[in-house]
Amino acid sequence: MGGILRSMLLRVLFDPLWTILAVSLLVMHWHLGISIWWFVGLVLLWNGKILLSGWLVGWAAKCGAEKPPVRENKNPYSVKRKDDVHIEKME
Repeated sequence: MGGILRSMLLRVLFDPLWTILAVSLLVMHWHLGISIWWFVGLVLLWNGKILLSGWLVGWAAKCGAEKPPVRENKNPYSVKRKDDVHIEKME
């Protein structure tokens, strides 16, 4: 969860338009008496945009993260290993 909160805080810093809109709606609620639901709706829309863009970037990163298939080592000078896990011990 720390990654999501950190991402949202960075978005607040680097996307000041949404911050200005939210703060102005909150100030208008206090001074002009407009409904608080305008502020809540904007914050929900903003958080939805942040979560959707984060999910989209995470999904795009996973698309290209395919592991290469395991191939047999054909190098005659490499160390011979048994099952590619343990080196045979000489007794």
